[in-house]
Amino acid sequence: AKAVLQEHRRQHQGNDGHQLDEDVHRRAGGVLERIAHGIADDRRLVRFGTLAAQLAAFQQDFWAGDVLDSGLVDLIRALRPGYQTAIISNATDNLHHALTHKFAIADAFDLIVGSAVERVMKPHAAINLRTLARLGRQLAEAVFIDDSAVNIAAAQALGMATIHFNPRVDVAAELARLGVQPTP
Repeated sequence: AKAVLQEHRRQHQGNDGHQLDEDVHRRAGGVLERIAHGIADDRRLVRFGTLAAQLAAFQQDFWAGDVLDSGLVDLIRALRPGYQTAIISNATDNLHHALTHKFAIADAFDLIVGSAVERVMKPHAAINLRTLARLGRQLAEAVFIDDSAVNIAAAQALGMATIHFNPRVDVAAELARLGVQPTP
């Protein structure tokens, strides 16, 4: 899996990081799923050696460049208790553990939804609709914030207000434009 990531990065060095992540998820997803479920009889998996160790190494390499945006986390925390907050992530099945123990931000969210657990990924409408149902909210009550244009377009198609995130976007100002203000 590490070789898949390295080769893909080499081939697509001109792509922005988010497009690269989406491409790697798409291409490596089937292999990673087989590794995660311990299906070792597939000949394509023989080269991965010890499955659990290889998956852990791939995940470490894949997410190594990620940096927690503490300002954004502070903003999310400031929205509570006036608003419900949720995170939907296409990350691995240990998302809840990582947000709780590695990043210590699970408390910022009323709901943590991981595509690995749900068995459906963004941009599929089902993951957004499940999240809203669990929160007891309607599409018109939600603001979907994401760094992927594909995920933003899918949320807009459902009728959700959206903010296309990147480090230069003032999320607080964009939320204010939508009538969402932190709790005083």
